[in-house]
Amino acid sequence: MSTILTIGEITTQASELNRALASASIQIEELPLPHFNLTAWGELRQAIQTRQPDAIHVCGTSALRLLALCRWKGKRIVSPLLTGEEHRSWLSWVDRILLRRADHVLCWNHTEVVQCRALKVDESKSQRVMPGRSDLRQASTISIPAFPDDARVILCAGPLEKRFGFQEAIWAFHLLRLPLKTLRLVIVGKGSDEANLRGYADDLGVRDVVHFVGEQVDLKPWLARAEQVWSPSRREVGSQLVIDAMIAGRPVLANAWPHAQELIRDGETGCLTIPGDVANLCRRAYPLLKDETKASEMGRRARAVALEHFNLEQAKVAIQRMLNPSSLQDSESTVRLPLAG
Repeated sequence: MSTILTIGEITTQASELNRALASASIQIEELPLPHFNLTAWGELRQAIQTRQPDAIHVCGTSALRLLALCRWKGKRIVSPLLTGEEHRSWLSWVDRILLRRADHVLCWNHTEVVQCRALKVDESKSQRVMPGRSDLRQASTISIPAFPDDARVILCAGPLEKRFGFQEAIWAFHLLRLPLKTLRLVIVGKGSDEANLRGYADDLGVRDVVHFVGEQVDLKPWLARAEQVWSPSRREVGSQLVIDAMIAGRPVLANAWPHAQELIRDGETGCLTIPGDVANLCRRAYPLLKDETKASEMGRRARAVALEHFNLEQAKVAIQRMLNPSSLQDSESTVRLPLAG
């Protein structure tokens, strides 16, 4: 049985990956090392000597430096946990060298993708990962009060703040509803702009068909109920909603900020829209609402790409292959390791 020692700032994502690896009969040991100091170095040296792992999963650049000081010669899986501010540190050149020496690099968000590319990390060893949400498509739909059976749902989600562009979403929805009377807009989230958004929906006469449902612990049933998912942000924001929509097999329309361009193949797995351009959003959404076959095919392609590129299961298989290349050489599945799709 292979053993992986996970060290550093052990995040929720790293813990999910560890559970997936443990289910594949890989022994997992964890050693939290939140600080870079002599005590942490001593603890790590002792752990390596006593546990003798086959590979070490390093979470964070501080732990990566500690491992370098221990002169570890074995396999390294690195979750760098980059924030985009690393260039401010005089140790950034050290981190660049150490990251390039990793056997496998896991990027958990768009910032890490960008930073790894800037650091010239070998993309053949790098993988964009989204923790275990591959069951999104199997979720049961939610029962929404006051919804008629024939209601067609467009979903938006995120903090109700101006930068997320929900006002433009309400305006576009209002225009689309003129020819498509059964449309409903569901907005998931809370924030300081909620009162303004409710007032704007009132002004447009769509208050009864724009549903503010607050924060939701589980987005899966809402994605299952939606025909389209919109991400109309006025500037760069997180990409989790886009990935969740793709995993759920839903056409996603997102403003063409860098993170969305990384994820969406325009016209194939979703639509990239022009920030602030309500007419453009309407032009991209309307054909998909009119042609359910086209929308379904786009959603199917989006799901296939998301599962291939961002699935935790693929990270597990890639790490198994790294630990024991011969064990999976006859597998029919081919694992590709792009930073993004």
